[in-house]
Amino acid sequence: MKKWLMSILVTAIILAGCSAKEETIAFKDKQFANTLIVQKVENNTSTEEQTKMITEKDTLEKVLTQVEGLEVEEISQDSFMKKLKSKSSYTFVFLGPDQKESGKGKYAFAILEDGTILFNFTEVEDPGSTMISKQKQPEVLEELKEKLDVSF
Repeated sequence: MKKWLMSILVTAIILAGCSAKEETIAFKDKQFANTLIVQKVENNTSTEEQTKMITEKDTLEKVLTQVEGLEVEEISQDSFMKKLKSKSSYTFVFLGPDQKESGKGKYAFAILEDGTILFNFTEVEDPGSTMISKQKQPEVLEELKEKLDVSF
């Protein structure tokens, strides 16, 4: 599971973001993934007990719908990493049919315990810029945990 965290962190470090560009999260096609890995990260680490794999396509689409339409703005890579490391978070990594658990996902985002949502993909399979939700969304995390039956 540490491989997942490292994979996400490496992806985030590789990305470059510097201006205050604003966007809205949107998906052309929500059927790009066949697996979702949800992982709670505390003190920059996670355990197998804090990880859940979901393969129901309908559920994956509902998760994407939950964040679609959120207004986000570009932040620097340094700010992204500081925020990601500053609080406990839940990461959501979407894998395609040709990907393995230890590989880089097609799309990912993290929700901090305060409701801040961090995106390290501008679009599916396009790391692009690092983005942050313009407003904290604590209800999104609670709704996703309930939908996904995540109790950790």
